[in-house]
Amino acid sequence: MSQQGVSAQKLELLRRLEKAARQCARRKRSRPDAIVFRTRQTEHLFDLADRLLAGTWRPAPGLVFVTTRPKCREVHAARFEDRVVHHLICAHLAPEIDRRLSPNTYACRPGKGTHAAMRALRAAMWNLSRHGKRRVWALKMDIVNFFHSIDRATLWQHLQRPIAQAVADTKPPFDLGGAVRAILDDEPALRAARTGSRQLFDRVPEHKRLSAQGIGRGLPIGNLTSQWFANAYLDPLDLLVQRTLGSGHYFRYMDDFVVLDCDPQRLERARITIENFLLERLGLRVHGGQRPELASAGVDFCGFVVRPAYVLVRRRTVSAARARVARMAQSLAPHIVPADRTLFLAGWGRVDGPAAVWPIDGTDVAALRQAWGSTGHIAHGAARWLLMRAWRACPALGRWLRKRRGRVKPTLADERAQRGQRYWPSYRDQRNWLVRHAGRATLLVQVGRTVELARSRDARRLQVPWPARQRAPGLRRGHCDAWLAAALAKGDSVALAAEMPGVLGKVANRAIRWLVTPLASTARWWQQQTGALLDSDQPGRATWPAMAKWLRRGGRARRVPPKAAVKVVTPTTVAQCPPPCTSTGQYFLMFD
Repeated sequence: MSQQGVSAQKLELLRRLEKAARQCARRKRSRPDAIVFRTRQTEHLFDLADRLLAGTWRPAPGLVFVTTRPKCREVHAARFEDRVVHHLICAHLAPEIDRRLSPNTYACRPGKGTHAAMRALRAAMWNLSRHGKRRVWALKMDIVNFFHSIDRATLWQHLQRPIAQAVADTKPPFDLGGAVRAILDDEPALRAARTGSRQLFDRVPEHKRLSAQGIGRGLPIGNLTSQWFANAYLDPLDLLVQRTLGSGHYFRYMDDFVVLDCDPQRLERARITIENFLLERLGLRVHGGQRPELASAGVDFCGFVVRPAYVLVRRRTVSAARARVARMAQSLAPHIVPADRTLFLAGWGRVDGPAAVWPIDGTDVAALRQAWGSTGHIAHGAARWLLMRAWRACPALGRWLRKRRGRVKPTLADERAQRGQRYWPSYRDQRNWLVRHAGRATLLVQVGRTVELARSRDARRLQVPWPARQRAPGLRRGHCDAWLAAALAKGDSVALAAEMPGVLGKVANRAIRWLVTPLASTARWWQQQTGALLDSDQPGRATWPAMAKWLRRGGRARRVPPKAAVKVVTPTTVAQCPPPCTSTGQYFLMFD
């Protein structure tokens, strides 16, 4: 091959590697390994191109850690450079593997997934039962320790035809077969570095450790190539069930598969055939004790309990989502100030009780919003009332988030302003945004060393004269006691907008950091949301009402007794509180 041809081949390979790097960094650009790769991306891409062209590329030792959800298992994370090569390989090989797979295989395929598999299974149950007029039986099976039981020599034989066809169709500018062979010949469990505590690794059973499977056996969980290779490994099972056994109602998601039929005896014979085929042909074993059951009793598949007429969500999934939302809401709980106590906010002044002081952190609100967004999986089942009760059970959702046109948006918090990333063309635009998000609350805005009222309506409520052509009335920072007391006396809430680090343009970055509300209105709102009373006998940080019994009952509707009180944590003493000028916190508590 001429030097010009080699250069053109390398340029084409660099172009495809750069595209694979963009796909690999999608939604992971803030991770340290992605940042390090981008700092010297050109050098890394040239090095990968040289090694792929020379056929000397081999995976580098990666990392292995233990995940505890839904159970303890090892997850192997490859280096970022190797993940770029994985995306490059899948860009050429995955379309050919996808073309050969059965239409009833839903794992890791474009346009398919867990929700599509669930809907297809329910539709098949409904049609096969003639809209509930006859019995349908379901055979649910799954493979024991699937990824760690794959024989890589057998897998290499299954990949021969897809690799040859992919080379003929896409003409990759590197040795595709050699790169796949390098991945299959690698032993990641023997070279990976452990991250995490030793106690977590000891909790992983011996049969679920990749290092205990022997040489040439098992695929690492966590790699993109492992998912496509595992799909290709079970393609003979799809052919057996659909062609040899003649079952058209067959659905598979990775190593979990369901076969439907109206004759339980036929399903029992199919079970024996499938078990023997997997053991003799692929070296895989299925979990014992799996027999055909009525579909009307529900089939646990892809995180749902699927029945012919409707779909339910796993109780474990609901409990995990509720616990995640409650955990994110803990940092947004209010500080309760009783009638005989006083709280000092650094830079604002004194807040006399009774009052509730809510800290507003844009990043915490964004985390709460993301946690609630994880409940979207539940919405695919018959869980409309379940989601409504979950929303009402956590008062932080109703306080800091709002539902509008099917989307959940924050009310007072601004995550971009919190991180110093919001650009304001003028102070007027910034003030209008703060006024719009403060709602009916009196808005105080920090402007340098002073604090100003944002609108004339707030000045009239506080009986403060509003100059006709001059700036808004202001006070020296740290001396807003009179304004806070006047607003709370009239039963109004007060939103405090402070200057934040980071300036984009000529306007200082500002965001609403505190919301001060009268304790009476807060208690009424709290009781309306949760049915519980807010105990204000002691000062401190209130926590959201616990709903453990509600979760243990499986989400059944039950109103919290009115006498149930919210736990109150006693605050730290004045000597233990950080001073207002330190960087350890934006506020300090001092009770008289």
